[in-house]
Amino acid sequence: MRFWPMEAEELHPSAKPPEGQRRDVVLWDFGGQDEYQLVHQMFLHDTTLALVLIDPTRGDVEFNRAREWNKRLEKQLGQRRAVKLLVGAQVDDDKKSGLIHRGAIRALCEECGFAGFYETSALTGREIQGFRDALAGAVD
Repeated sequence: MRFWPMEAEELHPSAKPPEGQRRDVVLWDFGGQDEYQLVHQMFLHDTTLALVLIDPTRGDVEFNRAREWNKRLEKQLGQRRAVKLLVGAQVDDDKKSGLIHRGAIRALCEECGFAGFYETSALTGREIQGFRDALAGAVD
């Protein structure tokens, strides 16, 4: 497990807190290894924004992993609600983007209550600004 604290305005300028207030943003990376799943669940109950990262070109394998993460998150949240975003990582070029089954992504978002899908690439910067805008809009 790894985490990165940051000032809210580092995430996005619109996330800057009002004068006299402080906002802390902590990004947690749980990783997907099965052996850590029980430990992860101890930290999910205070989640306000969840990012579920998948390789959207891998189809059902990744969609099922996203469903499992969603199931664990929902169980830990109980009656509390969190904003959930589905992130397609490493979509570095249009060729890879063409391999994504858009209908399956829409169905997965609807089934699991993801507020949106963001097709991103850290390598090329693809959709990073739109993703940052969505993060800032989702932070309370």
